[in-house]
Amino acid sequence: MLIVAAFLFFTAFRDFGLSSFLDIPAQPDRGMTAAIALDVVVATAISWTVLSADFNRHAISQRAGIIGTLLGYTASTVISMTLGATALGYVFLRGGETTSFASTVILAEFGLPLAVVIFLSVMATNTLVVYGMTMSFENLRPNSNYLRSALVIGLISIAGATWQGILDRFVSFLFLISALFVPVFAIMIVDYWIRRRGRYSTRDLVVPRGGAYWYLGGVNPIAVGSFLVGVGLAFYWTRVSPLPIGATLPTFALTFVLYLVLSLAFGSKVDRSNEPIAGETRAATKATN
Repeated sequence: MLIVAAFLFFTAFRDFGLSSFLDIPAQPDRGMTAAIALDVVVATAISWTVLSADFNRHAISQRAGIIGTLLGYTASTVISMTLGATALGYVFLRGGETTSFASTVILAEFGLPLAVVIFLSVMATNTLVVYGMTMSFENLRPNSNYLRSALVIGLISIAGATWQGILDRFVSFLFLISALFVPVFAIMIVDYWIRRRGRYSTRDLVVPRGGAYWYLGGVNPIAVGSFLVGVGLAFYWTRVSPLPIGATLPTFALTFVLYLVLSLAFGSKVDRSNEPIAGETRAATKATN
């Protein structure tokens, strides 16, 4: 993929210099403003961060997992997005049509090499996505069969990909990701790095009930409430009253502050850190008897 990408970059900048690409005028009437572009990039990065956790659990250390993700994700994202922007800009400079998100817009110009890059990148990406969805399902149903779950989820994904109109909904889908994932990450960062000082109890995470994370009946109302507020703000700033700087970063910042303030003020009322886990409760009762 890197070799073919290098060939595409060489072809584009051989025919048109860097200045020609930089002089391409903004076209907000096409539906992609600077704010929307920022939202798309940030939302995409956040959505992939969830998936990285599925693989980083095998890292030899937390530092290795962080550095590996930083280098790998940054390099691949910069190369991929730069390649896409360059290819689309190349089509524009040659007088082609650039109104669609479909890859067929630029395939006519670059032909087989770009088709190879797109095919390999899509296959690699969707393999990881199916793995991530399967792991999420396994978390919900620990006793399910992994291979059967992966095959069913993979078939559903393939069926969904056959819908050609999905590309027309791509930006809307990224806005949905922004609305749902950004508040979650704001809450997770506050909870892990600030409230719990970078430590979680592995034992309490895997028990069915009780322990440090049981809160009120298994639900942390402060986190859920902050999440709902964040989702509402993201929707409002995206669909009702769009902000000039986009909705992703403001939503993250306000959800972050809201959860932090509410946790500091009312966290002790829902915290169950000293509550024994279910297994310990039964063992203690049996010993007493």
